[in-house]
Amino acid sequence: STGHQFSWIFYADAQTAQDLFAAVNGSPLLLQAQNNLREVLHQAQAYPNASLISATSDQRWAEPIQQNWPYYMTGVSQMWLGIIDQLSREQTLPTTASFDDLLAHYRLVEKSVNQLWREQGQHAFLHHLNASFGYEPLFFGNLIQF
Repeated sequence: STGHQFSWIFYADAQTAQDLFAAVNGSPLLLQAQNNLREVLHQAQAYPNASLISATSDQRWAEPIQQNWPYYMTGVSQMWLGIIDQLSREQTLPTTASFDDLLAHYRLVEKSVNQLWREQGQHAFLHHLNASFGYEPLFFGNLIQF
């Protein structure tokens, strides 16, 4: 029911989080985007044992996964952002781009990212992730979800 929702979860002390929220709220680009957004919501989460980076993991997971998930996601995030950056640089963008120009630009980038995932995701990501666990069987409760 939410549609597409971007969530940016980060681990920081309270002052850093407040500074970041202020920077986002003061962004000229965000002001241009307001007409295209339903809402911008900043939520500082208070996690039990918040001093532990694993506190931001899913509490239903086994403890070893919780404790190491942030490191995995950091690598995944760096790779994903690197792919987006590289594909973005391959597209022409006016130096004084409006929000509509940026939206059109990133729609093209998204199309390229989706094509990479469709054509190479199985081998580049899923196969090699499976290899890191020694090709042990994996249970898929719901094989495909959209």
